[in-house]
Amino acid sequence: TGDGLRMATALGAGLADMGWVSGTFGAALPGYPDLTPREGEPPGLLFPIYSGAVAVNLHGKRFADESASYKAIGKLCLDQPRGVAFQLFDNKTMALSRAAPAHNFRAALERGELRHADTLAELATQLGVDAAELICTIDRYNRDADAGLDSQFSRKIGVKIDQAPFYAYPCGVAVTTTFCGLTIDTATRVLDVHGELIAHLYAAGELVAGFHGSNYMSGSALTKSVVTGRIAGANAAVASLTGATA
Repeated sequence: TGDGLRMATALGAGLADMGWVSGTFGAALPGYPDLTPREGEPPGLLFPIYSGAVAVNLHGKRFADESASYKAIGKLCLDQPRGVAFQLFDNKTMALSRAAPAHNFRAALERGELRHADTLAELATQLGVDAAELICTIDRYNRDADAGLDSQFSRKIGVKIDQAPFYAYPCGVAVTTTFCGLTIDTATRVLDVHGELIAHLYAAGELVAGFHGSNYMSGSALTKSVVTGRIAGANAAVASLTGATA
């Protein structure tokens, strides 16, 4: 939410990589068609697209190669009407649900984040999507599945979406990883806008800039937090014991 950045910049801390902030596809829209986020709740993520689902927009049309990274799909999703997408799948994908939060489709169903119906036409009505267009989209996808190659986006596919019940996950894009951050030195001491040390201030993890660049690899923020956290903690402890001013 940027609280740490605001606190540090109030002390004159420098910032870097602000232009690389990028959203993640798959953020839950539990109140859809109301897109107002629930107050105080971080956005949940779900990725049935990586287990056989397709992503369609409010017109019932696909707009991306669903095997691409959730960052790349996120950028495409922002260009869709209202920035909304539906990850649409069938009972075969639901059977692949597992305990990992972003792949626990059954838990999402229990939380009320999924819409479901016995037919695509009924599901389209629930979503406010043109039924004929959605059925046409899925029919084309299923024909491509028989051929083994996606005629729209060259995705390699082999599983049809044809086994009721059918499910849809209304979702959008949310910032869940901070690409940007504070400027620090190799001891994780925070630098101000002039590159000078701010006494007694260290930073670690999501608050630190200069790690991701223009792309984010899944899980890399965890390594960033462990490494910078260890360095910051050790150096802050030494500074405290020795009475160092920085």
